[in-house]
Amino acid sequence: MLGLSLLAGLPTGAAAQTAQTFVSNLGQADGAAYALSTDYSMAFTTGSNSAGYSLRSVEVEFSTISNITSSQLTASIHSESSGSPGSSLGTLTNPAFTNSNTDQVLTFTSTGIDLAANTTYFLVIDMSSNRGSSDLRSTDSNSEDSGNLAGWSIGNNTLRRQWNSTGAWATVAVSLKISLGGVVKPPFTLTLSIPDDLAVEDDVN
Repeated sequence: MLGLSLLAGLPTGAAAQTAQTFVSNLGQADGAAYALSTDYSMAFTTGSNSAGYSLRSVEVEFSTISNITSSQLTASIHSESSGSPGSSLGTLTNPAFTNSNTDQVLTFTSTGIDLAANTTYFLVIDMSSNRGSSDLRSTDSNSEDSGNLAGWSIGNNTLRRQWNSTGAWATVAVSLKISLGGVVKPPFTLTLSIPDDLAVEDDVN
């Protein structure tokens, strides 16, 4: 009787499932504050892991928060299209916004947004109303923090447009202070298993 083969894709490297920081510039020197009277977009580029990545969190540094509600700010990840944000790949869940006049880092979360290797994406912070009394913190540095995953980087320019605009983006030569984290997807290996009771048997007459 000819044995039947069992073909399965199995992940390798359990440690790769641990959530970690992909890339961050939160440790860089503070730059100017930018009011949330506009939408903002920051480019970032992924590393070379062939299986890709699952984005689970984005940390954003605010310099001031004044009466922002969850319905007024949406953070999402977009593909890249001619140097600007393209289609949305997923929306992040907002943190609680607590009024503050001092810098604070807030974490936007996701159950997982798939990112391919060696690809540029955009974080888009979209305002549905003018919250000019609140600000995001920038950095004039073009560097990332130490300890980031190989190949990951944050863009050196911020794109922005008026909060109620869907038109072209203008460029500001600074980076918003952000951190991206999640899970490195493990590679899959194909395994061939033939149970003993299905092994090939030769009939000899």
